[in-house]
Amino acid sequence: MIRELCLIYKIWKWHSKTFPSATELDQKQKLVSEITEFNEAKAKYIKSPYPRRPKYKVAVDNKLIDVIIAGINCLKYPEIFERVAVKHSINTHRTWKNTHHIGD
Repeated sequence: MIRELCLIYKIWKWHSKTFPSATELDQKQKLVSEITEFNEAKAKYIKSPYPRRPKYKVAVDNKLIDVIIAGINCLKYPEIFERVAVKHSINTHRTWKNTHHIGD
C-alpha cells in the first residue's frame, strides 16, 4: 500500500506544479471530460472492425487511466474529499455480494 500512496502523492505534486491555479470546478470538469473520452474510446473499440487489436484495447485502458488520475486529483479539494469520505462510510456499512451492494 505504501507504493500506491506514493503514486497518489506524486500525481498530486505533478498536478499542483502543472496546474497551480486549478480550482475544484476545473477538476470536476476535467473528470467529466475524461469520463466522456473513456466512453467514446470504448464505443470506438466496440464498433471497430478489429476490436481485438491490442492498440484499441490500449487506447481504452489509457483513457480509463486518465479517469483514475483525474479522480485522484479531485481528492485534493476539501469538499470533494469530505463527500468521498462520507460515501465510503456509507459503503462500509452496506452488505455486499460480489461487487454490488444488497438493498437500498
